Amino acid sequence: MEKEQSKFTILMFPWLAYSHVLPFLELSKRLSKRNFHIYFCSSSANLNSIKNNVQKTYQFHTTKNIPQNLFPILLKAFQMSTSSFSEILSNLKPDLLVYFFSQPWAPKLASSQGIPSVYFATSGATAFSFYYHMYIYGSSPAFPYQEICLLDHEKVDVGAPIEPMVKEAEEDFAFGNFRLSSGITFLSNEQILEIAKGLQLCETNFIWVVKSSTVRIEEALLEGFLGRVKERGLVLKQWAPQAKILSHSSVGGFVSHCGWSSILESINYGVPIIALPMKFDQPISAQLVVEVGVGVEVERGENGQFCGEEVAKAINMVLMGKNGKDMRLRIRDLRKKMKEEGEKRVSEVVKELSLLCDK
Repeated sequence: MEKEQSKFTILMFPWLAYSHVLPFLELSKRLSKRNFHIYFCSSSANLNSIKNNVQKTYQFHTTKNIPQNLFPILLKAFQMSTSSFSEILSNLKPDLLVYFFSQPWAPKLASSQGIPSVYFATSGATAFSFYYHMYIYGSSPAFPYQEICLLDHEKVDVGAPIEPMVKEAEEDFAFGNFRLSSGITFLSNEQILEIAKGLQLCETNFIWVVKSSTVRIEEALLEGFLGRVKERGLVLKQWAPQAKILSHSSVGGFVSHCGWSSILESINYGVPIIALPMKFDQPISAQLVVEVGVGVEVERGENGQFCGEEVAKAINMVLMGKNGKDMRLRIRDLRKKMKEEGEKRVSEVVKELSLLCDK
């Protein structure tokens, strides 16, 4: 009885990217309302961004705004923290460790101390199923759901070792009475120019947030672009609150790189998605969005590059056309179903985790 009444302790250990910290934080919130006490282990940079949601933290840097050439250094530094992490495990003695695959040494350290571990996948099940199929069978036989596939420019060697890449900060669009947000992966100046062209062609008001650490707006945007759109557009260089923008009642669409957290956030607020995927699981998730009927994908050429005309076409399809109205109805129905199922799924997770903790 004493064991049943006491709270189990879980140590959350996400990868350093902010887009990974957030799903771990949301899971922590859900579990903390059940029979679990949560510790959250990350860098001071990440913990400062969520300090209002946690009471006590253990700090180990962040991928936010880091140039890709410096990523291996960050990863190496993170791996050098094993002794510190082992000490944290010894001090806290959690009943369970929840980790991400970029630190495979973490569950090994936990196991050496008799602590079970669970890998928390921050990507969707569709992408996992697809890449597992590719890893086991290759391209033959084809994935059972043939609508889910990779174009030539999206294909990678799924059998090769997977190296975590930099996860960029979110960049946001907001369009007049409709707002759209887009997480973009280190786009070239040429692709930035095409986005600017698309914004101009779609003739709607917008807010566009571009991180100055990844591109100089004055150099990258079309000459005179800011002057031509100043009456209906705003370009910002700092972080913008994506969730707050999406939750506004006037939001009509979300331009997204289709990271899984962004997709779930968009569904949660009933906002159709304009998919502009870049890498990893994003192309598969983008196709899922289209197949479910809650978004469209920006068309690209054979080389994988997109043009301003296609950006504008996709935006107008969601914001102006009948298809957009139908998408809004479908995504709101999907939101309702997900919320109805949410607590049931959480209860199932709680049951499984409790069995692991009650060793």
